[in-house]
Amino acid sequence: MQNAIYDSGNYIDIFERDIIEAEKRIIISSPHIVQERVDRIIYITKQQVEAGCKIVVITIDPEKNELLKY
Repeated sequence: MQNAIYDSGNYIDIFERDIIEAEKRIIISSPHIVQERVDRIIYITKQQVEAGCKIVVITIDPEKNELLKY
């Protein structure tokens, strides 16, 4: 495995690949996750969830996050 630096331009592909390869459990912790990203995660993990993979998303309520209101 080669060392890489991930930034906003290339981490999504790696992130999604890791999610797709998960078999038992996926835990995502992000204080700023948006509905569009949640919808994508639901879409790409449908088969895994049906096969018993558990998904946990840890975030904050976007209605209470002052940073997201601007």
